[in-house]
Parts: sequence; structure tokens; C-alpha cells
Amino acid sequence: MVCPQYVLTEDSNSGYEFFSDLSKQKNICCFSANGKSNIIFGLHKIKKKEGTCLVIVDGAAFGSEMRDVSEYLKVADDIVLYAPESFEWLLLSTNAIPNVNVSPILEHPEKYIDSKEYVSWERFFTTLLVKRTQNNSLWAYSKKKLPAVYLSSKLMNAAKKLMKLIQWDV
Repeated sequence: MVCPQYVLTEDSNSGYEFFSDLSKQKNICCFSANGKSNIIFGLHKIKKKEGTCLVIVDGAAFGSEMRDVSEYLKVADDIVLYAPESFEWLLLSTNAIPNVNVSPILEHPEKYIDSKEYVSWERFFTTLLVKRTQNNSLWAYSKKKLPAVYLSSKLMNAAKKLMKLIQWDV
């Protein structure tokens, strides 16, 4: 089990809002790196502090940064990388968003994602979440500003269950 004292997200918008709120519940600090290319810089700032740092990145878009970060992780024993496909993939995987059943897509995304249309799987899952929620004023997803309903205990708890190796509850 990973019990973080700090969280660093690559995201500075919706993903950061979500993980910042989740971190607050455990009384731990959450920081944004303001982009995937700034993870190492963000780690340098945080590592002045003691404790385990959980770094959360969108796995589907992080490949180009992985070499540098993996080299950094080799010398730092108190940093854990968590890389779900994307933040939107995580939200969709919770099955907590009403009337958004995408289980077949999540089980075999390769059957649905056209690389001519989507530069990354992250963009595909973002578009999917936006389209599937756009007609619901409460759940209409925006990458820039997370609707308050996404911070509900129901959705938070569902997300925590998916992040099995991370201890979010005290």
C-alpha cells in the first residue's frame, strides 16, 4: 500500500481539482506541475519536504516524458508514479456517472479509438466523457473546470476503489 504525504499531478485543471479535493480529505498537500513536461521540476520543489510523494499522470499522454521521470525515480525511493490511461478514463471507469455506460469501450478501447482522429487515448477518453455528459447540466464535463458533482463522495469513493494500491482513507 502507498500512503502518500504529498501528491503531485501533471494536470492543472479538472484532474488537479479532483485530486486536490481527495488529498484534502486525508489532510495531505496536493500540487500541480502545470503540465507533463514539468513533473521533474515539480518533484524538485516537493522533495524539499519529507515523506512519500504520489505522482499522478495521464498514462496515455505521458510516454514522451517517461524516460526522464523513470531515471529520476531510480534514485528517489519515496516517489510513487500512478499513471491511469487518463483522468477522464478514471472517471468513466468508476461507473458512477449516471447514464454513461461505456463498459464495452473501456474493456476494448483499441476497437473504438481511431488514431487518425485522436492523437492519444487521453483525447479519446476526454471527448467520450464530454459527449456522454453534454446533455446533463449537472454532469456536463469540462476539462477546464470540474463540475462540483464530480467531487461528491459517491464518485470519490468509486475512484478510490479503482486506485487499489493507494491508501486514501485513514
